Amino acid sequence: MTVETYHFNVGNFNGVAINDGYIGTISAAKFFDGASPGELRAELGRYGLKPGKLRIPAIILYVDMGTQRVLIDTGGGPNAHPGCGLLMEGLRVEGIAPEDVTIVALSHGHWDHVAGNLLADGSLAFPNARYVMARAEYDYWLSELAANPTSMVYRSLDAIRDHLDLIDPDAEIVPGFRAIAAPGHTFHHTAFAFESGGETLYCLIDTIDHPLHFEHIRWTPNWDDEPAQSVETRRTMFDRVSREGALLHGFHLPFPGLGQLKVIETDSWQLQPLGK
Repeated sequence: MTVETYHFNVGNFNGVAINDGYIGTISAAKFFDGASPGELRAELGRYGLKPGKLRIPAIILYVDMGTQRVLIDTGGGPNAHPGCGLLMEGLRVEGIAPEDVTIVALSHGHWDHVAGNLLADGSLAFPNARYVMARAEYDYWLSELAANPTSMVYRSLDAIRDHLDLIDPDAEIVPGFRAIAAPGHTFHHTAFAFESGGETLYCLIDTIDHPLHFEHIRWTPNWDDEPAQSVETRRTMFDRVSREGALLHGFHLPFPGLGQLKVIETDSWQLQPLGK
């Protein structure tokens, strides 16, 4: 499979969006709890889709800040899913050595975001990086999976212990790069923001999975831990992005996952994709 990459800039920072691959095993209805079958059929139709299984990408961002080289999440890794695991190939295509990554920021503990911490032989994929993750999110997953230490997520999170900085919500990681508490999808799900030269990129991660989530913020995936909190987080983040005219990135949005938001009406926005 040919890996997809896309170049972008945030002020003086140079970024690359890398598609780790596609997940196509989840029915569309499960992405949009709260929508009636008729509503969902009509809305998916506007995107040329049917209420079957959605095929969504898993898009990882690499951002060269000059002094730091940052990776947002690590994808599904070599063994998680037959359609994923292309991150390392994407980095190679772009001439980026894994050893040169200085920060790996992990948003939450789902497999498609952390399993790429490890190579197939169990060694760290980014051996020189400082890993950062919200303290409460990390502790939750290590506790939740303690009875199953051979699970992919447990092994991927346990392996980074000696390279990990546990951060508080809304912490500045380094100047120009900060965490933003964005709970709902998981209890301590984290978004991130890059700021340079008067420009901002908000990495919303799994605050949304599809452009319809901007238009219908109350339609939530049925695996969100706190759906009501997801709606509040969306409202806050979407308002901030649109008000500031900022760039956004969504981990599962159509590749390259970048764009801006236009207000349609109260609690409804429209994605204006970048790179299309």
